[in-house]
Amino acid sequence: MSPPVAWDDFAAAVAEIAQQPPDRVTRDARVVEDLALDSVALAELVVLLIDDYEVGGVARALDEMAWSRLTLGRIFDDHLSAAAR
Repeated sequence: MSPPVAWDDFAAAVAEIAQQPPDRVTRDARVVEDLALDSVALAELVVLLIDDYEVGGVARALDEMAWSRLTLGRIFDDHLSAAAR
């Protein structure tokens, strides 16, 4: 089991993918509407979760969600927080 991930570390990685200032990457930020992640950036986000944070099964779980309403907080809480690990 991987150790829990700090929100600040996850948010910084997402800011880099989204090419957005870190202050725009909040728990309430929606990945499509607020951060304007396109399909390539969404794929980068999934790769980040799988490769860097060793989250198994995330691609299937995220595929079942509505990307337009998905928030970073939801991703973090469901897959990266101490409770999810």
